[in-house]
Amino acid sequence: CKDLYQTLSLGATCHIFSKKLFTFPMLLLKEMERVGVTAINWATSAFHFVASSGALSKCAPPTLRKAALGGEALQARYVNAWKAAIPGLEVVNMYGPTETTVDCAAFHLTRDYRDDEAIPIGKACRNMQIILLDKDGKPVPDGEAGEICVRGSGLASGYFGNWEKTNECFIQNPANPYFRDILYRTGDIAVKKDDGLLYFLSRQDGQIKHMGYRIELGEIETALHSVDGIAAAACLFDRNRDRIVCIYEGEPDAAALARAMRRLVPKYMLPNIYEKLDALPMNANGKIDRVKLKEQFIHAED
Repeated sequence: CKDLYQTLSLGATCHIFSKKLFTFPMLLLKEMERVGVTAINWATSAFHFVASSGALSKCAPPTLRKAALGGEALQARYVNAWKAAIPGLEVVNMYGPTETTVDCAAFHLTRDYRDDEAIPIGKACRNMQIILLDKDGKPVPDGEAGEICVRGSGLASGYFGNWEKTNECFIQNPANPYFRDILYRTGDIAVKKDDGLLYFLSRQDGQIKHMGYRIELGEIETALHSVDGIAAAACLFDRNRDRIVCIYEGEPDAAALARAMRRLVPKYMLPNIYEKLDALPMNANGKIDRVKLKEQFIHAED
């Protein structure tokens, strides 16, 4: 566990908070203040949840200096809320699936980001390499979207007892036909922009074609999270009906959210349906449970 290893290597103290505290942000922040937490290593969803709750304006842990986050796309609006409450807070956005021993890319935020601006996942970590491939397994040029494929010393050997899935996801590096050189296909889509940094766009099934345009659902979600009062949001594509479905948690009603989105994204990227929930479902990894949302809002209508 990287949390425990970091603690040992730095001579620090590791506090593992009770899961129930993450249901009550104010109690969590007070406990962080009580024990003098200086750094957190959290799932991004927990970081977002505390920021959207409004608790930071009432109780911001004064000793906190660093936040390392990973698991979902980091939204600038919530970073700004934490930094407003704790000036000087250092934030690191991390990316990586379990198959790469969790983190294979990282980015230290060294400037401020607008609420509607995408935050990069940065560059590959030491001893790791990230290659973006198209559907034919060929590297894409900078500026074009491709699937994140990872190689390096942190890569797993495969899935225990499941050779079919192993051979599907762990592939020979198409750029190296000379010796065994394995890449892991993450199923995530990213783009390398002019600044030389990688930007996560969406899962592979989050890249859609709608109204004649190729769209990344992750870009719509970034815009949604910049709207005041939105606590969490996810976009799904209903292919049978050719419509984008937005499921969200927050204060605005559907009409108000639709008006706000018309100012943020082009017409062809606007969700066709807005569904408001009291709380978005989360899976065991602390991420939005998109499988459950699809069953409820897409497959349930088939």
